[in-house]
Amino acid sequence: MTSHSDDDPSQLERELRDYSADEASKYVTMPFKSSRHQEFKQPGLGLQNDDAPWALRKLLEHLQIKYANPPVIIYENGAGHEPDPSGGLLYDDEFRSPFLQVYIEAALQSIRNGSNVRGYFVWSFMDVFEYIYAYEFQFGLIGVDYGAEGRTRYPRSSARWYAGFLHGGELRTVAPDGSRASS
Repeated sequence: MTSHSDDDPSQLERELRDYSADEASKYVTMPFKSSRHQEFKQPGLGLQNDDAPWALRKLLEHLQIKYANPPVIIYENGAGHEPDPSGGLLYDDEFRSPFLQVYIEAALQSIRNGSNVRGYFVWSFMDVFEYIYAYEFQFGLIGVDYGAEGRTRYPRSSARWYAGFLHGGELRTVAPDGSRASS
């Protein structure tokens, strides 16, 4: 996730403040809402999930060379979507599995090349309140029906893929031409 913000101390002078005002900054570009690459938005979801696994590999290589290969834990790596405006639940989130697969593959390639990666955590296990966007985006492998009194939880297709992968299933790889292999 990338966002750009400017220092804005005037936010601290507001009578009614929220967690965003307490940052004393204003966002110039909001994460996931860039107008760049609109053709890659998830259809009907209005959210941009740009994958750049090459950037993760380059970062891990840089850490390995410049900082004597410190232990690294990758956390909060994932793809999100906006809730269905009709209130329906999204069980089939097939866009999320390929997104995770290319990043896991990048981490594995870096480990094979000597990077000291000690952990990888998906963001997120379950739909949660997001610091910047509240409940506007959903990132969970497990969905939450916020309209239900008991906040019913349900596994999405990405949860089933990830569970299978963690239990020894195969990581669908990226072909040399950049296309993603199907399951």
